[in-house]
Amino acid sequence: MRIAANPLSDDELGAMRVPVLMLMGEDEVLCNAATALHRARRLISDFAGELVPRCRHGMCFIHYRMVDERVLDFLKATRTDDRVATDDRSVA
Repeated sequence: MRIAANPLSDDELGAMRVPVLMLMGEDEVLCNAATALHRARRLISDFAGELVPRCRHGMCFIHYRMVDERVLDFLKATRTDDRVATDDRSVA
């Protein structure tokens, strides 16, 4: 049984006001990853994305070290509203 994707509309993506990290495997089977990244990059104002070579939908399990590293780097670099005036970083 194949599950159908329910993508957000252009308006919904454009209304996002939070930092977004999107990692897509270049061999993704549910959608065209390059097209999805391009669309998100065009519509989301605070967007970081990457097409990961030789990955499919199970990237979080198969390449978990790389995914963990990218997510942690993103979170460290992301400014949140509760960030204090020093160099300390916080993630909510």
